[in-house]
Amino acid sequence: MVTLRRLRLNGAPRAQSGPHSLIYTETAPSADSEQPHPIRKLGEPAALMTDLAYDNLKSAEIKLKIWLISASPHLTAMTLENTRHCSFTARLDCRYLVHAPEEVDDRTLLVAALHGFSANPEAMLRLTAGMMGPQHAIAAVEGPNQFYLGMGSNEVGYGWATHKHPDSSVRLHHDMVLHVLNEAGREYGIPASRRILAGFSQPVGMNYRFAATHPGEIRGVIGICGGIPRNWEEGPYRPVTAAVLHIARREDEFYKPEVTERYADRLRLRAADVEFHMLEGGHRFPSKARPIADAWLRRVMGWAD
Repeated sequence: MVTLRRLRLNGAPRAQSGPHSLIYTETAPSADSEQPHPIRKLGEPAALMTDLAYDNLKSAEIKLKIWLISASPHLTAMTLENTRHCSFTARLDCRYLVHAPEEVDDRTLLVAALHGFSANPEAMLRLTAGMMGPQHAIAAVEGPNQFYLGMGSNEVGYGWATHKHPDSSVRLHHDMVLHVLNEAGREYGIPASRRILAGFSQPVGMNYRFAATHPGEIRGVIGICGGIPRNWEEGPYRPVTAAVLHIARREDEFYKPEVTERYADRLRLRAADVEFHMLEGGHRFPSKARPIADAWLRRVMGWAD
């Protein structure tokens, strides 16, 4: 049974004729009265009706037709279950910035640096240079997904992935990192044994996936204020041969310390060389990371000074 409710309406009534001169109503009390409007029986003509009442009736009539169509066993409703999902591959222009010292020697590293969500490669290049020092080549990679940072803003940020289609995002990330490492490495004559993969926030977990999927491509991986893949323990990964440096922050609002303080043990399930630091501060690139990175590089690369 379908019930059409007629509300108390203000406005001048109008004479009604034609196919809508009969109204099927069962009314409820109005908002300003405890008494219901009179109930008009089926077939009883309505001589007067306001414009709004007529519009309400037409809207109810349309909704009734839609309900009847969706309820019919002979008609197929459109749902995600009976819709084909298609995908295709298209060309994507990816970008990165490179800053290298004037002289490249056997102690020059290539650092592929990946920025956080909504950031950009320009900012990551500056931050990574401050952490690693001027003697290394830095390739700051731009995330493949671009978007405006706010309504009416011309500022653009970049990202690496969402929870939608994660496998495609991981595959694209790996392809981009491989390309940058190999292209910049060939250009500056820096082999895989002197290549470092660094990331802040969002790409950290994806970088760990890369290290466990392509273990021979990098010597070390640096993760700052980021996470670990959810399937790190049971995923289809290989042993990580790269040395791992993970820096967390005690007041990080996105990667809580009660979670990140367990990262060292989790990372050691696949990586033999794991160094973990918990610094004071929130979700920001740490300004005091330089001494930590310097000491870590001396140990990992076997530099005496």
